[in-house]
Amino acid sequence: SSFVLPVTLLNKIAYLSSLIVITSSLRLALQFAAFTVQNDQSAFPRADGKLGSVAKSGFFKHVQDMRLDGGDGHIQPVGNLLIGISARDFPQDGQFALGKIIAAHCEDDSIPGEESASEWKQIERDIELARETGCAYHVCHISTMESAELIRRAKAEGVDITCETAPHYLLLDESMRSDDGCFKMNPPLRKKKDREALLEALKDGTIDMIATDHAPHSAEEKARGFAGSVMGVVGLETAFPVLYTELVKTGAITLEELVKLMNENPRKRFGLEQTGFSVWELDEEYEINPEEFASLGRSTPFAGKKVYGRCIATINSDKIVWADEAFLESHKRTLAKKLNLYR
Repeated sequence: SSFVLPVTLLNKIAYLSSLIVITSSLRLALQFAAFTVQNDQSAFPRADGKLGSVAKSGFFKHVQDMRLDGGDGHIQPVGNLLIGISARDFPQDGQFALGKIIAAHCEDDSIPGEESASEWKQIERDIELARETGCAYHVCHISTMESAELIRRAKAEGVDITCETAPHYLLLDESMRSDDGCFKMNPPLRKKKDREALLEALKDGTIDMIATDHAPHSAEEKARGFAGSVMGVVGLETAFPVLYTELVKTGAITLEELVKLMNENPRKRFGLEQTGFSVWELDEEYEINPEEFASLGRSTPFAGKKVYGRCIATINSDKIVWADEAFLESHKRTLAKKLNLYR
């Protein structure tokens, strides 16, 4: 059967270079600002109401050990967030003037990344900040059972929080890892119990969406074995097939639920416009071959895996932006019949 999947968030949820939330009063120099360390500079509101910037080099070393110490209205750097809290400066409805979302890669650099606490400790802290400020908070690519439980509990308590995970955290764990750079990503693959907990969180609605965390690297960067390779794997061209094969065809979730997780939920949360769709041949079984990727990044832990669901075309803004011409030509009679176009 053929299947049409809307295209808005099959790619990774991109980190915003500077995500700023300001109270309606603007009485404090800074109420809430988040900035990612992926960028050279991050903007923040100055006391005069204009935007200033601070270079990341050296700055995070300066603020690394500082902690939030109370509601005196002063700005207290905390890890990768700068928080200035003063309850009188927040609107009564708890909403910020700009309505922005804090989207965070949660990692405590003081704890080894292999330890679950390096992720969930940051989430635990940020949930308290979200509760205090009333801001909308999104957690990127969760990988641990503790993270899922913290988020589940926060949702039940009314915190405005959403989260995502990635296909590799749902389908792989550290017992499946080999000494290959294609298994090295951040966060790392966790234990079997974490993977099983994430699947349960997916089913009960704790996890709102699935994103790829697509991170392309050169073959050289990923050919140095597990220890020597850089972090990150690609996922744009494997996400839907592996999830459809392992979750939908096995009955773990429905196709409709997968579409919500990959498209509808992230689109609603981040206010994304529906601009196109992709067409998939769900009955097509094939082996994932990175050499056939359109992406120049070829490092994936799913290489060689047999899956169902081949993308045959992508349409965006009423234009065909990509199509598998060879597949369409060899299957045109079958596809035409399925689409009720064959005469």
